[in-house]
Amino acid sequence: MKKYKNISWILTLTSVTATPFLAASCFNFNINKFPDQEQKKPNNTDKTDINDSDINQKNDNNVNSNTQINIVDTNKDETQTLKPAIKQENPNEPTLTPLVENEQNKQNQNTNIDDKQQTTNTDKKNGSINTNNSQPSNSQPIVETKYIDETVQTKLLDNGKKQFKDLDSTSNPTIFFDTYKHLENDDYYINVNNIVNKIITNNSSRIFKIQSQTPKKVSFKINNTNVLEFDEEFDTVTFDSQDSFDITPLRGNSFTDSSIKQSRIRKHKTNPNTTINLAKYNIDVIVDNGNVYLPVSVFNLMFLSGSYYNLYFNNESFVGASYSTSRSNPNLLYKFYRSTNLHRPSTQSRINNYNFLALLFDHYYGLAKRFYEKNNVENFDQFALKTNLKQKILSTNVNVFREAYQWLWYKYLDDLHSRLISKSYYDVYSASIVDYFNFKGRELSAKSEQHSSKNDELVSYRENSITRDRNGIYNLNNKITHVHGDTARIVLDEFVSATEEQKQLPDPWRFDTYLKMRAALERIRQDDPQGRVKNIILDISLNGGGSTDALQKVLGFLSNKNLNLLIQNRQTGEYNEISYKVDTNGDGVVDSRDGYTNYKWYILVGINTFSAANLLTHAAKELNLATIIGQKSGGGMFSVLPTVLPDGTNVDISSVNGWTGIANKTINSLEDLPYTEDGVEVDYLVDYENFADHDILNKLRKNQ
Repeated sequence: MKKYKNISWILTLTSVTATPFLAASCFNFNINKFPDQEQKKPNNTDKTDINDSDINQKNDNNVNSNTQINIVDTNKDETQTLKPAIKQENPNEPTLTPLVENEQNKQNQNTNIDDKQQTTNTDKKNGSINTNNSQPSNSQPIVETKYIDETVQTKLLDNGKKQFKDLDSTSNPTIFFDTYKHLENDDYYINVNNIVNKIITNNSSRIFKIQSQTPKKVSFKINNTNVLEFDEEFDTVTFDSQDSFDITPLRGNSFTDSSIKQSRIRKHKTNPNTTINLAKYNIDVIVDNGNVYLPVSVFNLMFLSGSYYNLYFNNESFVGASYSTSRSNPNLLYKFYRSTNLHRPSTQSRINNYNFLALLFDHYYGLAKRFYEKNNVENFDQFALKTNLKQKILSTNVNVFREAYQWLWYKYLDDLHSRLISKSYYDVYSASIVDYFNFKGRELSAKSEQHSSKNDELVSYRENSITRDRNGIYNLNNKITHVHGDTARIVLDEFVSATEEQKQLPDPWRFDTYLKMRAALERIRQDDPQGRVKNIILDISLNGGGSTDALQKVLGFLSNKNLNLLIQNRQTGEYNEISYKVDTNGDGVVDSRDGYTNYKWYILVGINTFSAANLLTHAAKELNLATIIGQKSGGGMFSVLPTVLPDGTNVDISSVNGWTGIANKTINSLEDLPYTEDGVEVDYLVDYENFADHDILNKLRKNQ
């Protein structure tokens, strides 16, 4: 896992803090069809998407025939066709059809190869094609090529030094990154070694050390443990663990909180290594003198996004921002967007953006396999073609590609962990920060509408659940504990950890779920001096998730024994078993006095019990820590991956990292691990209309 010992992963229907862009229920737009054009806006919608001069503005814009790509002209019915060149793959891998090739490939760099041909040592970039006298049994010639080394001088144009600013830092020393522009596809490149050594590892060779190199390949040793290899001949990146990209500084909430005591971490691998073929996405890897050059967006996705930090580049300067800064407190980032001098994207930039999207969903989306199976396709490119989204995503009209994103994320993915956060660099921004957020489209999500409707219903039931004690009149929405006879209820609607500043406030439990649990149990003790309470209901029926460290600490209140969780990576085939204990009484010691095993615990769940709350439900059930009551939970086992598209659009998707309780069987592959994306079944059913009843335990029905 990406720093699972140090990073507080985000598994949530909401965010780190309450933010406006997550309230899908407040929008009531009805979109009955996908429009081909929208109302005009200044700067970015007053021109056609593409015309003949756009395609032919350079003499060397020769494109070869392989896959037809229709680029939408929002003001015409006709289309322009780009015919990409084929890029040959590693002969040890199956031949792949490229997505969208760049506009400027030289004619002598492109060769069409019949799908049935036997191909060996094919240069996908610069070499000539020679045939051998020996032929396979099907009488097709063997294709041989001569590899030509790529260098910065032959493939990239120096784009100058661009300043970097860390929006999460208060010091911000002056740092510049060398930037380059690819001579064929106009994509912006950076020197990976340069950035890693400048701002990430502080020039620590131990963290990012060259292990071996040739003119076309370089292998790095990461943290003296893992291997990461880049091959420019076949445009591949190979790694033996997800930790091969673990070179980023620790950010966000951490496990340095002394309340969690990890006792064991067992790592397992089902695959020796993983290879991503970037040639399939027409992404050119360049290796020169031991240095690796990648597009800015690809570097960010591979090395930074998984640690909840993203690098932004608007062709003029860089900024870096953590998850909370870009999602919950984006004022500084919004200024960066407003200062961007981009108004209308080029055709080539949209092609690059499309290819990045294909890479993102094929290799970094945790639900990709079942999503593609559901749509009867094998990859993102096939899906985009089948749904007619491809031409709209490729559009240079901002309104068209923005709405295409809305349909992709909300209509088709319909995944509550996947959402659009911001608009792009090309949008027109006013002085209001509301312009930064991309609110539209959430009404297209059937799941979002279903969850929102049930949320409103349960909130209403809670408001009518009146209780009285010596201090006044309350309902389930405005009091942390409720005692009825021999049963108490604790309501937790999120999993959060307080900052150091928040911990100094009069009521720090309002900002920290662990502290809220301690306060609630102390309140129960005060309200029940005779010790009549035997049962505690942990009400997480409206808990949309949150940070995993907060969740782990809550689980500790149910037991003083070792607690176990599984973290699985669907990209690499790795899975890790974490065993830990929690100091629940705050005395700094983990012992038998921790945990509240003197109570019988129940956990109330429903469709809005999502993500981290879904994980708590599964872990408690598998460890026999509590009886699960209510309705099937809402699912969401994969943590959030926040990243940024090349056009500046901030997005979240379900990552490849899935969290569950333990597996009570032998594990031979990832398919043997628990799968809770669709929710966890309850032990006893309760009708939603009875969720807020004080005598709820009298209304349980055994789940058959």
